[in-house]
This record gives sequence, C-alpha cells and structure tokens, in this order.
Amino acid sequence: MLLESQYFPSIPFCAIVAQNEKITIEAFEHYQKRSYRNRTDIVTAQGIQALSIPLNKGKNSQTPIQSVQINYDTDWQTQHLRSIKAAYGNAPFYIHYIDYIEQWIRKEETSLFKKNQYILKKLLKALKIKTTISFTNEYTTDQVEDYRNKFTPKSIKNTTPITYHQVFEDKIGFTPYASILDLVFNLGPSTYQYLKNIPIEQS
Repeated sequence: MLLESQYFPSIPFCAIVAQNEKITIEAFEHYQKRSYRNRTDIVTAQGIQALSIPLNKGKNSQTPIQSVQINYDTDWQTQHLRSIKAAYGNAPFYIHYIDYIEQWIRKEETSLFKKNQYILKKLLKALKIKTTISFTNEYTTDQVEDYRNKFTPKSIKNTTPITYHQVFEDKIGFTPYASILDLVFNLGPSTYQYLKNIPIEQS
C-alpha cells in the first residue's frame, strides 16, 4: 500500500494504515498544493476548518517533498492549538490526548516531510496500531495498490463514512470527512477499531 505524507492524516488514510500490516510512504515525490500534505481538517461549530502549516516561499509543484521547509515566522502552532481547543474542548477524550498532541504540534522540524512522519509515528503508538511504516527509495510508478493522491480535500468526499458522535453533530449534523484528530478526541481508544471497519474506496 503506497501513500503520500500527510499532516494529521485524513480518516481514510489512517484506515488504510490500520487495515494493513505494512504501508509505504512516498519519499521522492514533488510537493503538491491543495492537498493534505501540509493541511488537516477539523470539525467546528461552522463545519470543516482547514489548519495549514505555512511553508517557506519557493515551494511549488516541482519541489521534492523532502526539500519543503516549514515557515515559523508566525506562531501557527498556537493558532492550531486554539482552533483545536475551540473545536474539541468538549469532546469526551480531549483531556486525555491534548497534552500529547500539543507536544507533537510544538516540536519544531524544519522539514514538512519529517514533521509529518514524526506525527504519524506518535499517532500509531498512541492508538496502539502496529503497522510497519517504510519509505520509497525512489519515485515509484509501478505500485499495484497506489493510494497516493486518492484522498484530497476534494476527492475525499467519495469515501464511505461510518457515523459516530461528534461535538457539534446536533447543530450541524454529522461531518464525515475530517482528520484523525476528530476520531481521537471523539472516540479515544476506540479509534483503532473504528478505522479497522471503514470500507476503503478508490476514487
């Protein structure tokens, strides 16, 4: 199973990870805009809110993913944490996970790729997911089960949701296309079992 690097990955991404003993992350692609590589979607009282890691100028579709650098001119970590608290402060498992997540967000990495893989490693450990993660040695074009770019902010709506209780569900209805953060704060230790049951569809 081949996936791209994502920041606090989408739920379908994490479902693929949870349902397979091994996955491979593409390490030699070019950065792509309007993707989850530097963005994660949380559910607020107004619906989906995108949290994006700012990147240094010069990044474009021709920049190798491992060369994309994070910009720390603004305190985006605090902004992300404030948004997360507003969205999930009343979620049942917020108090159990927020200290860990704050540590992961505040840990400074110059590379976006390294930042994403650090968070993924910590997530898998916290959720007791034992999937082995490896990385490509070169750009791969012949992978049979290739899920790179299958789950983007636009295409993710082709995935099949399984409902669970969300903080603002009574107000805005169920919002199915969020990041792993939505599951962690709402389901806590049951997140892994939820991910194991999601049917994965290729768009």
